[in-house]
Amino acid sequence: MEDQAVLLQGLIQSFFEAAMFCFVLLWVPTLKAASYADGSGDVPTGILFSCLMVCIMIGSSAYGMFRSSGMATEDIAWVSGVCRTQLACLFAYRLCGNA
Repeated sequence: MEDQAVLLQGLIQSFFEAAMFCFVLLWVPTLKAASYADGSGDVPTGILFSCLMVCIMIGSSAYGMFRSSGMATEDIAWVSGVCRTQLACLFAYRLCGNA
């Protein structure tokens, strides 16, 4: 290929799509195996999928609001990173047996 940027974009898109397909194919069996392993029973996959879709919708709406208010993409990425870090801390806190 003569244009390296197009090749790089194609590779990035391919890896992203591969990761998404792995998630789509494996999320239900993984959750079910984890729930049966700890004895908690069946997983409400319909509710989980609905919550996932609502979170995607909220994220898309928030991004649109941030962009329409004039916030730069780098600032949005920073705010998103802070939110992800806080969520990871919450999960780590819960996994350690607290709360």
